[in-house]
Amino acid sequence: MVHGACSSSGCFALTDQGVGEIYAVVEKALRGGQQAFQVQAYPFRMTPQNLAAHRDDPNFAFWKNLKEGYDIFEVRRREPRVAACSRKYIFDAEFKDGDPPDPLAACPQRIDQPDPAVVAKTSADDQKYKELEGKSFIPLAYQDGGMHPTFRTLLKENGGEKLAAKVSVIKYPISRPVAALADPFDGGE
Repeated sequence: MVHGACSSSGCFALTDQGVGEIYAVVEKALRGGQQAFQVQAYPFRMTPQNLAAHRDDPNFAFWKNLKEGYDIFEVRRREPRVAACSRKYIFDAEFKDGDPPDPLAACPQRIDQPDPAVVAKTSADDQKYKELEGKSFIPLAYQDGGMHPTFRTLLKENGGEKLAAKVSVIKYPISRPVAALADPFDGGE
């Protein structure tokens, strides 16, 4: 479930502006006759700057793998084909005997050629990442769940209805305000 003004309690929380951006694309697709659509949610925009900032995260290798598909979409503006082998995703690959049946087994021989435009983007991003890798970034820490302390304070002071009116242009209610007031990091509030 995706909607704006969310407390991040059991949903994919976005701002109203983020939902508005997605809604506009979906509305256009549906009006154009598209019956369904798929949404790809990444942990962040897969830029060299964001990757450098998250380089110490335990999920970094997985995110680098996701970036391969992200780059294909950025260059070609279409969803890449996805297969899995060697314990990772493989994007836009053609294999001699079809897609690999076992995601844990070694990848079979590929018979496709890499797209030069995708290779160029990946190379440029890798170079930029290497330039940024040595720079200092403020460590990023996150936990799944919990409302930002600023909004939690506003919720505590104003209540759900007043906070929703302040943060949501459509006055979308704050989901589960009692749960949103709980701080998952203090162990008991």
